[in-house]
Amino acid sequence: RKIKLRGLVNNAGLGNYGFAEALDLKRFEALLQVNCLGTVRMTKAFLPFLRARGPGARLITMGSMSDRLPAGFGSAYVPTKAYACWFTESVAAEVRRFGVRTAVVEPGFIATELLDSAQAGGAQASDGMCESVQKAYGDFAPMMAELRKAVMMCERVNGGKEGGGGWVADSTVDALSSTWPRSRYLVGYETKLLMWLPRIPGWTRILAMIFEKQHRTVHP
Repeated sequence: RKIKLRGLVNNAGLGNYGFAEALDLKRFEALLQVNCLGTVRMTKAFLPFLRARGPGARLITMGSMSDRLPAGFGSAYVPTKAYACWFTESVAAEVRRFGVRTAVVEPGFIATELLDSAQAGGAQASDGMCESVQKAYGDFAPMMAELRKAVMMCERVNGGKEGGGGWVADSTVDALSSTWPRSRYLVGYETKLLMWLPRIPGWTRILAMIFEKQHRTVHP
């Protein structure tokens, strides 16, 4: 039987925050398997059905604003989201001739369980740090608590779990159903500002300096 799939949403994802030196390789591998290779596997499995559908077919990937912004504690998570997003954009060029359109949904600080599980993974990894790494970096928990203050403020502004989650869902539905879907859907008020950061000379160094200042505050 010939199947003509209307759309595919690559939504599966894992998160894990923490000091790169403290996170063991298994944590990196888990995120690569799900966030990167999971997106590849699903896309390759269903692309033939999307091509069969032709015009109107949609390939959507759930990305993250972090795919544009390197950040402390994000060495395991951030690069995987960047890969998933640019993989989707690359496939977009290849399937355009068949009428298949792609989009990446990029949530900012939206209240979900992902941050909680990512923080829990970082705390577990921190508890297993060797003495020398522990002495050099300090405790993960107080540093993460400091960073979460700004994150939680943005989550509240974006409507909490109900409002923020609905915003992401609406963007995904638009990407699936719109005649002319955007290539990227930024979700969250702060994303409209953060997207301009790369225009500032030395912006990645500025972010690193802010993280360093916060780190020194909790671990002199």
